[in-house]
Amino acid sequence: MSKVLIIEDDKILSALVKQALMSQRYTVDISYDGEEGLEMLLSNQYACAIVDWEVPNLIGPEICRTYRQRGGNTPIIMLTRRTRTAEKVVGFDSGADDYLPKPFDMEELYARLRGLMRRPAEIKTQIVRVGELIVDRDRRSASVAGKELELTKKEFLMLELLVSNPGRLFSPESIIDGVWSLDDEITVWAVRSNIARIRSKIAAMDENCAAMIKTIYGQGYKIEAPPG
Repeated sequence: MSKVLIIEDDKILSALVKQALMSQRYTVDISYDGEEGLEMLLSNQYACAIVDWEVPNLIGPEICRTYRQRGGNTPIIMLTRRTRTAEKVVGFDSGADDYLPKPFDMEELYARLRGLMRRPAEIKTQIVRVGELIVDRDRRSASVAGKELELTKKEFLMLELLVSNPGRLFSPESIIDGVWSLDDEITVWAVRSNIARIRSKIAAMDENCAAMIKTIYGQGYKIEAPPG
């Protein structure tokens, strides 16, 4: 089930879009604030983001620009009532992948989502490396010093989240949001046990690689590349 983020301060429109997308078997998160939405986009794994231009505290183009500058590659659809060519150029230059003027038809939104999700990601973004730890998103596999790790689906998604954002601290709650469906009843203990298993599997191959996964007590987890 694909997970979509909506960043839109119009609560009625957000609710309508969420309901429509859920009817198409998408899982949907909503933020009504630009800064919060950017944080959610950076901290979680989404198949696509639908971002309003006029969202408060951080407008849509700035959300896109900051997200791209930090290495984010989730496809983004910009929603706006601005239809002038110059404004569209601003949206695309900021990092949006598509542009949908308001008001819009839900069927068109579905089509644009499907189109973006069919696009192949750039090859360079498919393989992510931190030290001797490599995650291959295309093959859904991970390896340590050339030896493949045997991971469950959730363990792979958790490791992918950390390796794709080296140095970034993730709270247990943000890991839950990024890895599990909103319908799942997951506790922070599940995160802790999965992290422990991932470390154990990596340590069996390379203890130095396992040590890159840091626990910041009371805050969460992150992965740090070894010095040099």
